[in-house]
Amino acid sequence: MFGADESLTQKSIANNIRAINAMIDVGIPKLHASLSAMYYVKGRCVLAVAIAPVQAPDTLVYGSCDGAMTIIQKKKINQLVTTLARQLNLKDHVVIELSSAKGFTMCTGADVQGHLGTDNLYYLLSLNRLLPPRAPRSSDENPSYRSDVWWRQYRPEFIKHYCVNLALSSDAYTGFGFDNSQVHHQEIVQAEEILINKVVPIVAEDLIQSIIPDRESDLKLISKTFHNRGLNLQYLGAVYLKCMEIEQATAIIPEEPIEDILLRVMVVRTVKNLFRKWMRQSNLSESQLINVFLHQLLHPKLQDEFWERILIPAVQVIRFFTFNIF
Repeated sequence: MFGADESLTQKSIANNIRAINAMIDVGIPKLHASLSAMYYVKGRCVLAVAIAPVQAPDTLVYGSCDGAMTIIQKKKINQLVTTLARQLNLKDHVVIELSSAKGFTMCTGADVQGHLGTDNLYYLLSLNRLLPPRAPRSSDENPSYRSDVWWRQYRPEFIKHYCVNLALSSDAYTGFGFDNSQVHHQEIVQAEEILINKVVPIVAEDLIQSIIPDRESDLKLISKTFHNRGLNLQYLGAVYLKCMEIEQATAIIPEEPIEDILLRVMVVRTVKNLFRKWMRQSNLSESQLINVFLHQLLHPKLQDEFWERILIPAVQVIRFFTFNIF
C-alpha cells in the first residue's frame, strides 16, 4: 500500500491507536476494542494487538472483511456504532456491496469491522480508518499522493470541536465512498479550510502567549498545544509561518521568537526520523549507529555536508510546505 516508505505505514498504525483512544474517550459501555500498543524496534514500528475472541467472517456483525464484496450490519451493534459516530461527527454515507450492488448506509470506513465475540461482547476492530481522511495532495506535491487517503487523517479533537455542523465521511476519496462522492469531497475541503484558517492561527496564538521557561519542555508543550486543538504536527510549517506573521503584525519582540523554537523542534523531529530510517537500513547495533550518526552530525569535516545535503533540505521542506510527511 505504501511501497518502500515505512514512515507512512507508521502513520497508519498510529491512526489505529488514535481511533481506539477516541472510541474509549466516547465511552460506550458495550463497545470494546482489543488491547493494543505501538512501539519501535530498531527503527521499525510494531503494533501489538491482544487476540480477541473473534474469527472473521464467522463473528462479523458490522462492516466488511473482504473489501466490500460483502457487508454485514446487525441492528444492535449498528446502533452502538452509530452512537459512536454521532459523538465523533462522522457522516452517514452509502457503501455499495459489490456482490449484490445493494447500498448500505454506514457511518465508519467500510472496512472497520464489528464482531460479536465468543465471550458475547462486541468488538470494533481494524480502526485505522475510523476517522475521516484529509484531502489527498496533488501528484505534483508528492509522489506518494495515491496512498494519502490511507494515512492522512483529521484528529478527533478537531472533528469534535471545529466540525460541529460539518459531519465528515470516513470513506471520502476511496472507492467505498464513490456514491455522492463530490459532496463528501467538498465537505473535506471545507474542513481543511477551517483547519488552516481557524485552527492554525489559534495554535499560533496559543504558542506565542505561552511561557516556556525550560527548553527541554519545548517539544512536549508544542505537541500538547497542537493536539489539544486537534492539529497534527504535520502542520508545524503552517504554524511557523503564522507565528512569524502575527509577531510582525503586532511588533512583538519576545526574548526568543516562537518560530525559532518551532524550527528547533522541526530539526529534532527530522533527526529522529532520519535515525529511524538508518536503523531500518543498517546492520549495525544501536550504539554503533548512534556513534556513526553523531559523527556525521557533529564532526567538523563531515557536518557541513550532512547538514547542507541531508538535514537542512528536509527541514526547509517542512518549514515552508504544510503537506510534507514529518
